[in-house]
Amino acid sequence: MTRKSGAVLAILLAALAAVQHFGLERQPETKIENSLRNLPEVSAGDMLPTYVASLFFGAFRAVAIDVLWIQLKKAEEERRWYERREILKMISYVQPRNPEVWSHLGWHSAYNVANGFTEPEKAWSWVRFGLTWLRDGIRMLPDNPHLKYELAFTLLHKPSWKEAVLDLELLRRIEGDADLQRKLLPDDVKPGAAPRSAFELSTLWLERAIADIRKAGPKPHKTQMGLYIYPTALDGYIRKALYLQGIRAWQEGDADLAVRRMKVAETHVRKMLVTKYDETRSSLYEDWAEFYAELPKAIALHGKARTREDRLAALKALQDLILPRDQPLDEGFIWSRNDPLAPLNALKRGLVGEADEGEFNDGYAQATVVEEGTLRVANLEPAGLDVDTYWLRVDPPRVEGERPIPAPPPGLKLKIEFGRHEASRADLKVTLSDPQRREVKAVEARGKAELVVPMTLYGVWSLRVEPLNPAGPAPADSRYFFQYSLTK
Repeated sequence: MTRKSGAVLAILLAALAAVQHFGLERQPETKIENSLRNLPEVSAGDMLPTYVASLFFGAFRAVAIDVLWIQLKKAEEERRWYERREILKMISYVQPRNPEVWSHLGWHSAYNVANGFTEPEKAWSWVRFGLTWLRDGIRMLPDNPHLKYELAFTLLHKPSWKEAVLDLELLRRIEGDADLQRKLLPDDVKPGAAPRSAFELSTLWLERAIADIRKAGPKPHKTQMGLYIYPTALDGYIRKALYLQGIRAWQEGDADLAVRRMKVAETHVRKMLVTKYDETRSSLYEDWAEFYAELPKAIALHGKARTREDRLAALKALQDLILPRDQPLDEGFIWSRNDPLAPLNALKRGLVGEADEGEFNDGYAQATVVEEGTLRVANLEPAGLDVDTYWLRVDPPRVEGERPIPAPPPGLKLKIEFGRHEASRADLKVTLSDPQRREVKAVEARGKAELVVPMTLYGVWSLRVEPLNPAGPAPADSRYFFQYSLTK
């Protein structure tokens, strides 16, 4: 080495040392990472790789962490999941007190990576890894409510994210894995005689996250990424976990167990209503308290429904829960637009048969979407327990590169034509409302009828069809049909 090159190298080393000492070493993140030098804080399983990593990177650990995060991003973009996992593991050895290291890999594994596999075993292996990774993070950061929340949310949301559908296979995998059950329990909870469901495990971790936040003071917990975690939100997730416990029992045919579990959910909500929170609680909890108080009666009726009379009683009980509210408090598990096996859908279909394609559509929120020019055929069955609601979507014409027309042109009209089958004697009341849900026109449809109104607004118009005389004798055949069009 020449004298000149040696001088250049010395200057570079001095510059790097200055950057490290006056810049990187004085950053808050680096000060936190220096706690790694205290080996008693490191778990036995990770002590050797963490210690080796600390020695290997030495004073330049912060620079090495930046390089690893850059490599992580590249592996993610190229969908090299196994390599990505190993990079994050390496980051965890040198930056174990960064909760985002644990949160990011746990979430990404259980969701993005697992969802990319069609083979159930491979998908499950990634979900399982995500759960255990989050649990390992909690052991490293036992007072951090963020990681407890992440583990609880994954256990709650992963088996229930599809509308009206519980992933029973995933729930059973979690319960049937004895090693996972042991790993996922909080340290202060002993294993029971029976395995705990994902929702029960979620509740345990949500309770501990709430305790951590309240221990720290009145403010919510703020994560490194700026997410605020409130006790009300965590209590709300407990509410959902308890509710889903009941829904699962209902879906598996155990109505008695479902009733007991729904009462537990009601008790929790009523406790929330008297709890003093530092933040605002949603007014929905008053509605949920009433909903959960009435739901067990409907479940019990549904569970014992064998005769037509039983099914009619169960149908009325469920309808009385769903129809008074536009807000879907059942969260899709009693009625779902896309699930014909949901209890309300299946009950109505079983009583009506295939004569009405749109059941169940008795309320505005459950309305059947009808396209312009499509002939819609339906009936009003069972008598006294059916009205039909439709959405007529009228969108403005669009030209590429131009803004949509804000209002319909003068003279444009909405025309609806009604009729009934030859054997039908159904006299109907038909009510049309505009996109702001203001009643525009109501007509009596005795046989053929026509309803024409000026098109004042683009958007979703609603049409309600019901018996003209609900208290009168029901016709043996109540079939009707209609279609709509735009005209000038």
